[in-house]
Amino acid sequence: MRKVSEKIVVEFEVEKTINHDRYGYQEKLLKYEGRETRYKAIVKDGKLVAILGRNYKLIPNEYVDEMVKKIDERVSCRKEGWRWYWFISKSKDDVGAVIVNSVDGSEALKVYAWLVNTSLLITERVENVYRRHTPKADLSDLKEIIEHVLETAKEYKQWLVRLGSVPAKPHYEVLEMLKGDIPKKYVEKPLLAARSGRDFSGREYTLRHFYEAVARAIWNASMDMRTKMRYYKALNDCMFSIVEWSQ
Repeated sequence: MRKVSEKIVVEFEVEKTINHDRYGYQEKLLKYEGRETRYKAIVKDGKLVAILGRNYKLIPNEYVDEMVKKIDERVSCRKEGWRWYWFISKSKDDVGAVIVNSVDGSEALKVYAWLVNTSLLITERVENVYRRHTPKADLSDLKEIIEHVLETAKEYKQWLVRLGSVPAKPHYEVLEMLKGDIPKKYVEKPLLAARSGRDFSGREYTLRHFYEAVARAIWNASMDMRTKMRYYKALNDCMFSIVEWSQ
């Protein structure tokens, strides 16, 4: 006999509706049994997005999209439900920026640096911006934020060069630990090369070779960006730890 899942149905009353007609959003302050609650509903074109705290400040993805395109018209946007990701890159071998936002409370407003030539996101290693959707959240300085992150991130292009001078084989056991954080299929072949110390052409296999191989495998995989960013963080942390130990 199939087990029937338990359900609880709660009906809220709407105390007040705040319309954001330009983008089709509404914020509905909620009451329960005649009493004010700490919650509000975010609605988009008549569809419930999420129920969040009243202190949550709605930053429409469409508004962020307009702001980002004013900064650089060449921006590309990836939409995954209520989470949107914008990619700005100046050139193929340059440092780029990734802007993240959501309207359902699942992501704060973030600006990351991006090493374009490796398709790799650098997380928590530069002065990335992380702003919760609180009443103080503001996008008026978004252009300055992006420029600052890009400038600060330039040093990581040199860090990538440093990776190319560190052989992967002596660090194989540490690299193998990534299988606990990243699916085996993305690290298996690079780990084989790291263990042998040579690539398919017989050249010395370095940390940079390993790093880029795993990063591209993740980038080309069919998965949501949030998952990719989690895998990138595990990869970045591992690489930085090895380089620091090698100094």
